[in-house]
Amino acid sequence: MNNKNSMHPQDKKNLIVFFIACVGLFIIYDLFIYKPHINAVRAQQAAQKAATPVAPNVTATAAPDAQTDAPLPIAEAVKDSPRITIESETVKGSLSLKGARFDDLALLRYAESTTDSTPVPLLAPTRSHHPQFAEFGWVASDTSVRMPSRESLWRVVSANRTLAPNTPVTLEWANGENLIFRRTVTLDNNYMFDIKDEVINTGNSPVTLFPYAHISRLGLPKIVTANAIMHEGPVAYLDGTLHEAGFYSLAKDDDDAVDTKAVQGWIGLSEKYWLTALVPLHEKGEGRYRISTDRSGKAPRYQTDFTGAGITIAAGEASSHDIRFFAGPKLLNMLEQYEEDLKIQHFDLAIDFGIFYFMTRPFFIILTWIGHSTGSFAFAILAFTVLLRLCVFPLANKSFRSFARMRKLNPQMIEMREKYGADREKLQKAIFELYQKENVNPMAGCLPILIQIPIFFALYKVLYISLDMRHTPFWGWIDDMSAMDPTTLFNLFGLLSWTPPSFLMIGAWPCIMCVTLLLQHRLNPPAQDPIQAKMMLFMPFFITLILAKFPAGLVIYWSWGNLLSMVQQYVLLRKEGVTVTFFHRTPAEQKLEDLVEHGPKGVSPAAEMIEEEIEDLIEGNEHDAAAQDGKKDAEKPVKALSKPKTTKKKTAAKSSGAKSSTKGKSSPKKK
Repeated sequence: MNNKNSMHPQDKKNLIVFFIACVGLFIIYDLFIYKPHINAVRAQQAAQKAATPVAPNVTATAAPDAQTDAPLPIAEAVKDSPRITIESETVKGSLSLKGARFDDLALLRYAESTTDSTPVPLLAPTRSHHPQFAEFGWVASDTSVRMPSRESLWRVVSANRTLAPNTPVTLEWANGENLIFRRTVTLDNNYMFDIKDEVINTGNSPVTLFPYAHISRLGLPKIVTANAIMHEGPVAYLDGTLHEAGFYSLAKDDDDAVDTKAVQGWIGLSEKYWLTALVPLHEKGEGRYRISTDRSGKAPRYQTDFTGAGITIAAGEASSHDIRFFAGPKLLNMLEQYEEDLKIQHFDLAIDFGIFYFMTRPFFIILTWIGHSTGSFAFAILAFTVLLRLCVFPLANKSFRSFARMRKLNPQMIEMREKYGADREKLQKAIFELYQKENVNPMAGCLPILIQIPIFFALYKVLYISLDMRHTPFWGWIDDMSAMDPTTLFNLFGLLSWTPPSFLMIGAWPCIMCVTLLLQHRLNPPAQDPIQAKMMLFMPFFITLILAKFPAGLVIYWSWGNLLSMVQQYVLLRKEGVTVTFFHRTPAEQKLEDLVEHGPKGVSPAAEMIEEEIEDLIEGNEHDAAAQDGKKDAEKPVKALSKPKTTKKKTAAKSSGAKSSTKGKSSPKKK
């Protein structure tokens, strides 16, 4: 009789036939269906490519100037060319008639710093500090056609020479070869420009042109953060896909560069609080979008550009192309309004909400609403942290209750450590059995904490990217919650007339946060491993050293959250009958710490409990599988066996025995 665990010869034959049939079907599909389809698609694409004019390289045609001279103030750099004025309640600047370039724009509602009321310069000429600008125009596939360049001098043909809301400006340039280029620029009440480019062909032959636009920056922005909390650099949302490339990564290589075609989308340069973006209108077909970097100069040149589909302009005809240009702050309500009114897909993603988008975005909206409703973003941080703590109150309570039960076992821990001394195996086993006896699971306290980590990290990110926190004071010595605490411990918070080096700038709020972390450490149960105990004691100082360089608003949030958590844990410990001492250790605590410090290393009962639970789970699955196999064998009909009658009874008896024996295994003990 065949072994029931071995495969029947007929089954083996069927399996071989099945694999051969699969391979045959794959070969037939590849040869007669897939490859002919691919060849047809390639032929169609080649025909379309041959019929479609090829767009020239925007970088070669409209490359920005290199910064060769010493940088000048913006007020001096703009004197190099004639200009028209840009004025509104939100922006102020000028548009250069030389190249019709947007290279001078300041945000009137946002100052450089708390001590400097100069408006934030978003766009700046090439000869200034931190130059950034935008250009628009046309390129031709025929290089013999004279086209406007960055050196071309445009003239104003409209009655007004000041660009303002509801008062557009029209510029014109003629190439002297039967082509007239006319540009109408409109500004809304906020930060959106509309650029309508029109080409009039007065010649006798048609011409094919490609509309283009690009935003370029020479070097890094004045303020850029080198961390992984938020994105700063080129960004694009094209046909449902978000593309992000950081300033620092592009300065090294082209791994994050983008060169793709899309029907809808936007592309631009994103800073922590500001955005410049191109939003083409695609009534003429899909366009080409690129994110690139030129590292050949003294400073890298970052560029995001767009090239539209070719437009053929017949003799005596005119054609136009429309594109929008946003240059302003990343305000969520405003970006959403543009998204709705102008049908810009996911314009809100210019704000980096991160992987926890489903949490950070609602947090951002609620926090902003509280801040605007109360008139104080400082109060909004405190209030929203309290609301969030109330939401996770049950999870935190479960965690703290588990910690309280573990602390109540300290006397037994002392007794076991004295009994087993340096015998790590016996000590770990004894602690493990104690946890089981008292129904204490160390991981029960960790799981609720792990669930809360994404929630509080999401709020942490919201505070980091929030424009409302910029230049917002907090009660006391903090004038700007988006900047680090200006005080430092090493000059006694300003009492000494000495400015320590930057790595010693550990302010008052980071010190307050360190105290809350140390007090929290006193509330938690002691670690059972000496190395782990030292790490946990050192951790508050390490976190303080890292977060001391972060914006003060984040440190305040962290300190306030620690305080709320500490109050909740203290109350629960008192209810559980645990003695809590913050500033001194009880004799029992001191004795346990000494025993842990001089005891064996690698004591980890929590890891052993996890290992046993995994083994129980695996064994349980194996028992269930064995029980299922036994049940199937027992349920087989007796008449299917071609054996004598006496053998049938034996077989039936065996099957019955298998069934009864597996019956006990099918219900393993649950823990």
